[in-house]
Order: sequence, then C-alpha cells, then structure tokens
Amino acid sequence: MISQYPVDHSYAWSNDGMNLMYTETRQDSGMDLWLNPASGPPSVLINSENQECCAVFSPDGNWIAFVAGDSGTPQVYVASFPSLSQSHKISVESGREPMWSADGNSIYYWENRQFQKIIFVNGIGGEFSQPQTITEGIYVSSTSTWRPRYDIHPNGKRFV
Repeated sequence: MISQYPVDHSYAWSNDGMNLMYTETRQDSGMDLWLNPASGPPSVLINSENQECCAVFSPDGNWIAFVAGDSGTPQVYVASFPSLSQSHKISVESGREPMWSADGNSIYYWENRQFQKIIFVNGIGGEFSQPQTITEGIYVSSTSTWRPRYDIHPNGKRFV
C-alpha cells in the first residue's frame, strides 16, 4: 500500500521504471501529485492551492506534463523533472488528458472538443509551439477521470 489516503485514478511510471508518480487525494489539500521512487519513500511532488493530477513522464524522464485546476479550470502544464524549477502552462482555455509522443517532441491533450498538439523543443527553459488542432468533435468522456482515453501511434501520425 502506497498511502493511507485515497490514491486517485492517475498514475505513471517513468520509462526507466525507477519512479511512480500518482495523484493522492487528502481532505486537507485535495488532489496532489506524489512521487514514489524505487530508492526511497513516497513524497509529495506538487502540492498547491490547485488540484493537480494526471501527470505523465516525458520519454527521457526529464519533464512531466500534468493537469492543475488553475482558477477552477483544468489546464495542462509542463515542468522539469525532478527539480520542477521550470514550469509552463501550455493549454490556452483549458486542458486535460496530457500525453507525450513516443519521441518526446510533442504533447497531446484535449481542450474542450479539440484534440491539440504542441511541439516541444527540449532544452533550457523548454520552448513550445502554439497549439495545433488535430481533430475536433464530441468523443466519449467522463468527468470521473482525466486520464487519457486515447493513445498515439509511435510514428505520431495516428491516434485511437
């Protein structure tokens, strides 16, 4: 058992299998991101006045993408890992279900009814393109989870 508190539906393993990142819900702080490294005990990774969840590691493990309830509206953020010293909001109006491309050069997410893609240039500070709408429409969704209900083909040209 990781915690005595409810562990939410969102969790992610780093590609090297050394870190498990998950959302934990506590009465006093709401949803926060926690990290359980293979080499030590779990500790809080991000705990703010916002509700944080749905974090995913970049393929190289140097960045995370996650959702935070900025002003009550979910937004997608990217932060350097493990330092979190660099953090950027990448969604415009809202965002949920972030996912990295297999090569780590793009981040996908839903914004309202639009499936968005942002090109990510890794480096000092990280640079991001403007969001590109890949497709638009009404898709099966649930308010009970913000975990991705889609997957990106490794070549980045198709999704299901």
